[in-house]
Amino acid sequence: MIEQATNKARSPSLRIGRIPLWMAALAIAIAYIAIITGDGYILHIPIKLYLVAATIGIWWLQIGRSRSLGDYELALPILVFAVAIPVVWSAIALLHEAGTDPVGIHRVTWTLQEDSRFVYMLLYFPLIDARRLFGRWGIDIWLIPVLALCGITIAIFLSHYIAGEPNSSIEYLVFKGVFEGNPGGFRVFIGNQVLFIAGVALLLAELAVRGVTRFRVGALSLLIFSTYLSHTRGIWLGLSVVCAGALLVLLLRQAGERDRRLLIGVAAAIAGLVSIAAVAMLARVIPLPSFLGDASAGSRVDQAPKLWDAFKGNPVFGDGFGAVIRPRYIRDTAAPWSYELTYLQILFQGGVLGLIAILALPLAAIWRGLRESVAGELRSGPLAGTLAIVGILLASATNPYLLSSFGMLGIAIGLSLIGFTESPSTAAIEPQGRGAALSAN
Repeated sequence: MIEQATNKARSPSLRIGRIPLWMAALAIAIAYIAIITGDGYILHIPIKLYLVAATIGIWWLQIGRSRSLGDYELALPILVFAVAIPVVWSAIALLHEAGTDPVGIHRVTWTLQEDSRFVYMLLYFPLIDARRLFGRWGIDIWLIPVLALCGITIAIFLSHYIAGEPNSSIEYLVFKGVFEGNPGGFRVFIGNQVLFIAGVALLLAELAVRGVTRFRVGALSLLIFSTYLSHTRGIWLGLSVVCAGALLVLLLRQAGERDRRLLIGVAAAIAGLVSIAAVAMLARVIPLPSFLGDASAGSRVDQAPKLWDAFKGNPVFGDGFGAVIRPRYIRDTAAPWSYELTYLQILFQGGVLGLIAILALPLAAIWRGLRESVAGELRSGPLAGTLAIVGILLASATNPYLLSSFGMLGIAIGLSLIGFTESPSTAAIEPQGRGAALSAN
């Protein structure tokens, strides 16, 4: 029975030999995505895509083919997001490439690069089954690699002061990012660190719901310290919103109806003012504050009008995935289609319909998680998933996180925390056939 297998999986005596192959593949894929940035290629395809494909394939053979879509909450929206969206906007890109497009430049390889980012959302399904069958291990399978990335961040930071390496570089060992000195100390930035937001969201939610433990306090401290070493305002913003969101949810749960409306109004007003100010700064209506007056912020301000003008060329459906602004305005030669202002990029490439399609799933999940956390039973999973998705979406506003392997993994993790519910009906689902998870006693 799957219930017996689940109890065994949660037992500390579980041996490695009893872990099913799909679970081992999931652990390897997540660890690789979360930690490695300098990815290798086989036949021009990144290794992490092979790992994800192998994970999904093995999971399907052992678990997925015996289940129905109804066994997974959010299943249909996930499939639309991961499959239908890239198919539709790839077709749009191909149509533009076949014709004369005065707005964007197109190449099939660029389109395939951007398409591949959506594949990582399919990890939602094995993540859900990992929670179902392995309990807490289903969370640790991604939390442990995130904490390992903290250790790597600190190790690189210390190596600079002890051995003098790295020294103002964008690549160190197998890690790509920004390693340089600045007024706040040596900076160790690796794009994968956006997953720190999901880790902080989980630990804060568990502290609020389940109480203080040495592990939670220690892991949370490690994540915050490592985030500081990154000296990345986008991730700092994401963590700040996670902390503020957790506090707001707890206050709303304790407040009366009148105070609840007041708190929601104040939070909405603050969010609105910040959004208006951000748009005004990008439009150069108001100057950047002094702490944003550096080259990094300036490059984003320069991108804004170019992306906006390109969006106005095809405002409904966009230019398609992989499109590059004419006359060949690129930010990163490795991913020419990628820009730091993510949502303006989506408007340019996907139009208004594309932006709605991409944001519909995470925003609907946020609404569901908030509603449950405020008005229903307070559970750490939905609260953590909601905060994680909000934090990653905001961090992605001025950084190319969302349309990346680790960004999509972070959203998939958040969705798996919101979409998983422990109930007798889910506990009763038993995989059938050969290779079913934990079928061996």
